[in-house]
Amino acid sequence: MKHKSPQSTKKSDSSLKEKKMGNDMGEQPRCDVKLNFLKAIKQFNTEEDVAKFIKEAFEQKYHGTWHCIVGKNYGSAVSYDKSTHFSQQFGPFLVELWRCDANN
Repeated sequence: MKHKSPQSTKKSDSSLKEKKMGNDMGEQPRCDVKLNFLKAIKQFNTEEDVAKFIKEAFEQKYHGTWHCIVGKNYGSAVSYDKSTHFSQQFGPFLVELWRCDANN
């Protein structure tokens, strides 16, 4: 089910200022995070739904157990598999994504 974008995300894609927070992902997965984030903020109303969209996209493409947080005001400390952590700000939103498989 499609939802309208939240008012705070009605900016154009180019106006979402990016601030890299730290990550150890390769270039292609980083691009995939951004593309999935931009698709999701146009489609969903809640940060939870945006995070779920990104998580599911990564589980489908990159396999394993992925975790995603999207929000405006939070802190975190996570354990993750090597080369699978992403943390970046897009406009007012911080997106954090990582894979942590018990079997790896």
